[in-house]
Amino acid sequence: MVEGRELNNFSVQIGSLLSESREATRQRVAMFKKLDIINDKQIELRGAISVLTDQHLAIKKHIDENIMPTIDDYKALKNRGIGVLGIIAILGGTAAIGISKLLNILINPPLQ
Repeated sequence: MVEGRELNNFSVQIGSLLSESREATRQRVAMFKKLDIINDKQIELRGAISVLTDQHLAIKKHIDENIMPTIDDYKALKNRGIGVLGIIAILGGTAAIGISKLLNILINPPLQ
């Protein structure tokens, strides 16, 4: 009878190990499915990042070619405009002084 009980215990242990093995296999399959999903998402993200990088470079190129020259031209015109305004102010001041002296001479002629 001892051999029968040992065989029964052995059979129960084998059944338990087989059940654990099936559970481990099921968990491995589930883990690999999750890894496949993560890998697919990573591939999608790489594609999206590539598209964004291309769009960023296109926008940067557009700004460098179309907008920056306009800004640089505006700055140059602004600087020239300030210079021109300074010259006009100096000429205006000189003209005002000259007209003032001329009117002073015409209104109050020098005595001889």
